Amino acid sequence: MPIRSHNIALMLMSTLLLFYGESCTAWAFKDKNEIRKTWIISKYKVNLVYNQGWAGPANYQYILYKRGLFKKRIGISYSGLDQNDDSCLIKFKPGDGFGDVNNYIFDKCTDELKSLLPK
Repeated sequence: MPIRSHNIALMLMSTLLLFYGESCTAWAFKDKNEIRKTWIISKYKVNLVYNQGWAGPANYQYILYKRGLFKKRIGISYSGLDQNDDSCLIKFKPGDGFGDVNNYIFDKCTDELKSLLPK
């Protein structure tokens, strides 16, 4: 009998260690995303987002959403490492933001959004 109780105790300790270790690694590799500023232009919303992943430097992104019943991301612009850039124009690209075509331009100095999509 002592061998069976020893096996059960070993299995319980292993299970506890597995779940504890998994939660620790999930916390350690968690990305940090903070919305630093928001602009609302009629049916659109622009967020300036601070991102810090588990590796690499922190960066800033401008994300363009179409407001409505379901919020839909329609454009993204990578600002880089500095949120205090002195450029007024933010050029958005569809999808993951790495394409060649811009779909919207946002002037953050005048709060104007212009579509570059063909009508």
